[in-house]
Amino acid sequence: MPDIDYLRKLCSRHPQMRLGFVVYRLTYENDYKWARFMDHLNTRTRLNLEKNGAGDLFPRIDWSVQEDPALEDADYDEVRKRFNRWVRDQSEDKEREPFSTRHLACVAVPMFHIDCVLKGPKPTQNDSLGYGWVALIRAEIEEDGEGCTQVGVSFLVPRAFSVLEIGWHAVDVGTQDVYAG
Repeated sequence: MPDIDYLRKLCSRHPQMRLGFVVYRLTYENDYKWARFMDHLNTRTRLNLEKNGAGDLFPRIDWSVQEDPALEDADYDEVRKRFNRWVRDQSEDKEREPFSTRHLACVAVPMFHIDCVLKGPKPTQNDSLGYGWVALIRAEIEEDGEGCTQVGVSFLVPRAFSVLEIGWHAVDVGTQDVYAG
């Protein structure tokens, strides 16, 4: 699978490479639901990798969850500002990880998205229709104003993570898949 081949190539070139997007928690009203959402995200990601013969890559997953009650109900522009600050801070860190897809976009999770994920298929079932989704926010907005899209949790890793390297146009939310265009 090209997605897995891409991830393996990244990891072989950069042994310290972490996989997964930076996640911004935008709701603090229910810690139990948040914990269930994160468990769902991790379970689905692990199963996606295992299904593709890449379960050994799961220990490299690092969602780097950004938690700050000041982000309660923050809009995507505020998340983008925070994310760009995170990217700048990473580039100033001498021990930083190599630049990757992880520095191109982040995930924002308000309560509505948590509810969608938890009401959708169980984490052990692939959500091929994308009922459980999150916002994938681009670090920079395109000239046409494109800077955010919805991505099913079942498609974040490996699919969206690997195709984003091709370009933002490669991430599309269809009824069946996130695909490379």
